[in-house]
Amino acid sequence: MEGPTPVSSLIHSSTLVIAGTEWTSRIGICSALPVFFILLYWLAIVVWALVATVQTDCKRIVASSTAWHVTIICVLLCAVSSSACAQHLVAHAWFKCCIFIIMGFVLHILHSNDIRSAPRSMFFGYCLVVGTLLAFVAMG
Repeated sequence: MEGPTPVSSLIHSSTLVIAGTEWTSRIGICSALPVFFILLYWLAIVVWALVATVQTDCKRIVASSTAWHVTIICVLLCAVSSSACAQHLVAHAWFKCCIFIIMGFVLHILHSNDIRSAPRSMFFGYCLVVGTLLAFVAMG
């Protein structure tokens, strides 16, 4: 697929995120050694956050944030409850759909996937978009 679209976000949420969460819950990985897997998931969250901070390709940043969110969903599944996991799944689907739409718009304007090619004047626009999306996540 050439660029992020709303359809690709739906495919993403229905295959990658939900399938990974379903797989984790079905094999009962959290019931075997819950403390070990919670610590392992927290380590993965830190690693994926660090990976996302050094990326320059917009699509790789979104992919790193997806991996970060999948680990958060697994922590919720292991440590909190399945209802908290389901709530974060819905919030994640909404958030990623908005991200894919905005990312497609930004990539269309920039004609490049490299985040370094964005002019400094777009910084305010990025902050506005991130603030809006964080508000959506906080509502979920």
